[in-house]
Amino acid sequence: MNDSDSSEAASETSGSCGADLAWSYDSSTGALTVTGSGSMTDFSYSDTRWGGNDIKSVSLPDGLTSIGGFAFRGCTSLSSVTIPDSVTSIGYYAFSGCTSLSSVTIPDSVTYIGYDAFSGCTSLSSVTIPDSVTSIGNYAFSECTSLTSVTIPDSVTYIGNYAFFGCTSLTSVTLGNSVTSIGDSAFYGCTSLTSVTIPDSVTSIGGFAFSRCTSLTAINVAEGNTAYVSENGVLFNKSKTSLIQYPAGKTDSAYTIPDSVTSIGYYAFLSADSLKSIEISGNNPNFSSRSGCLYDKTGMTLRVCPAGLGTFTVGKDVASVYSGAFSGNNLNEVVFSEGASATLGEGAFYDCMNLKKIVIESNANVVFNVMSIGFLDSEKHTICVVAPEGYTIPESALYGNIEIIYSEPPSDSEDRKEFPIIYVVIGAIAVLALAGGAIVVKKRKA
Repeated sequence: MNDSDSSEAASETSGSCGADLAWSYDSSTGALTVTGSGSMTDFSYSDTRWGGNDIKSVSLPDGLTSIGGFAFRGCTSLSSVTIPDSVTSIGYYAFSGCTSLSSVTIPDSVTYIGYDAFSGCTSLSSVTIPDSVTSIGNYAFSECTSLTSVTIPDSVTYIGNYAFFGCTSLTSVTLGNSVTSIGDSAFYGCTSLTSVTIPDSVTSIGGFAFSRCTSLTAINVAEGNTAYVSENGVLFNKSKTSLIQYPAGKTDSAYTIPDSVTSIGYYAFLSADSLKSIEISGNNPNFSSRSGCLYDKTGMTLRVCPAGLGTFTVGKDVASVYSGAFSGNNLNEVVFSEGASATLGEGAFYDCMNLKKIVIESNANVVFNVMSIGFLDSEKHTICVVAPEGYTIPESALYGNIEIIYSEPPSDSEDRKEFPIIYVVIGAIAVLALAGGAIVVKKRKA
């Protein structure tokens, strides 16, 4: 839709929104009325719909069977909505970005909540999910930052990827007894969540499902679960051969990994800020520990550097740094010592919010792989790199809004130099080239 089409659509006060559905809009009151029956049309991101997004109230008919994709996306003045009992599905992005929407009661007829359906509804403090719902789509309630509690009914079998991502006020989650799958990053960044119990029915927990839950002190598993088990709040597979997630809010300063563990999940210790030492006995056939850090058995691959450390030196005996080794860490400085030859895995420095300085000493050979340093948030992160002349970190190694400056960090008394910025946009990635050798890469979340 071009600009003239959008302007024309914005001036319309009535139209069709389905084979047997019509709409009318009163611009003086901001009231939208939908009449008829059947399924609502799926809209697109660029559609202005209803003459614009200034809707303050909505009246939906009892014969409505579905709410279309993007239907009310970005209607920032919409504070409440009543979904009729006839509705069976809520489309993708249907209420995404409705920042004034404070509560939602979903009728018993709804079986599916589409992906991004209520994402970014920052005023949404409560939601009632009925027993009829069987699946919650990807990003369905992501970044609903006012949502304080949620009960997943027994009817739900699937919680999608990022379903409750970044719900920072969420303190309580009750999972129904029919949930079999919890998607990737489903509760990632729920920083107020203090505890969670995995029911018997769950057979699949995605990566990062409870990562960055910095108040989470324990992940508990029901005794009858056949796939998972917990010990002192730490999540393992049933045989305890794989450590899946260490709760980020656990206050222990040291943790000893059981000898039975043969594998550790990516980012298993993400943001466990109190943890300063990870130990493992010499009997373990796969791992070793040194100075509180976890390595492979040979000691040549750094697996996990505890998040509670402030500085760390990578010695010359380390040949590789595992994906997520420093992830979510409190580290403010990392030194690659003289003669070190290390290759960094993807996400090695993932979400290291306090990282300010990387030192690469002379004769050190450090290889940064794709997205070795990355941040999910949109904030600008400045990292000073002290390295031999001519050394640069490749652009492909950076993910997020990152500024690399090849110098010592300025002292508090020094004014930071402002660099001119040139924007180059390629699809979803914006590469910002700065004068003085600094590089900024910004990429939108998918």
